[in-house]
Amino acid sequence: MEVSKGSSDTTQKVVSTVSNNNKVGNLIFYAEENGEVKVIDKSNDTGKIAKNTKGMKPIKKEQALEDIFTKEQEILKTSNPNIGVKDINKNGIKIKYDKEKYIKQIEDIKLGDLNGKKTENLVDDILNDFTKKNPDFEIIDAKYGSDNGIDHMLKNKKTGELWILDSKQMSEKSITYEGGAVKLSKDGAGGNIQLSSEWVNSVAGKKTLNETAKKELEKAIKTQNYKTGIVALDKKTGDLIIAPIEITPKKSKK
Repeated sequence: MEVSKGSSDTTQKVVSTVSNNNKVGNLIFYAEENGEVKVIDKSNDTGKIAKNTKGMKPIKKEQALEDIFTKEQEILKTSNPNIGVKDINKNGIKIKYDKEKYIKQIEDIKLGDLNGKKTENLVDDILNDFTKKNPDFEIIDAKYGSDNGIDHMLKNKKTGELWILDSKQMSEKSITYEGGAVKLSKDGAGGNIQLSSEWVNSVAGKKTLNETAKKELEKAIKTQNYKTGIVALDKKTGDLIIAPIEITPKKSKK
């Protein structure tokens, strides 16, 4: 439930309540500078985060990040940049992570994440915590320009393998499946679909990309020692989903 812009008197009372305690019963209040008050009704939540998804087809796979990045995974192969909820439900993996640690970020994302930056920051924080506990992995900054390039690039120091990940917004429309549809850009670096091999090659060739990222990408491209994937937050459950994906060339029409 979301409540906004009540009468000025009511708003002042609620803002006063919020300033003293932003939680009343099952309601969490968010007061914004413009006087708007937003309210989250958590009465149907379980574990303080996950909403009631009874009857939905679950995403069955759930793994720790170390297992995701080191074990063989089923890869979704498609030439379509629009990834449907059924594919995410079948190929997605729930990441085992401490949801309560990131509760504020998760709830903030549920309120809206128009440009996807909040989700990207959440994934950054989770990966940073992961690499601190797992020194065999390191994060490599592969951004160029203002905020272009690879959202998250992780290197397995033992194998040299790179994981190239893009944070995405997940549709909440499905009431049948856990997960949701996601969209990759059809016009990414070099005019290529995000996460395609052509896109990765184009990112590696950017003049403003830092030398470390360029070197690692060029090596991984030459040896074909990299994987690509989508990461998105399922707002219905609070689960962070990763879907290993391979963008394949479109079949030519005969």
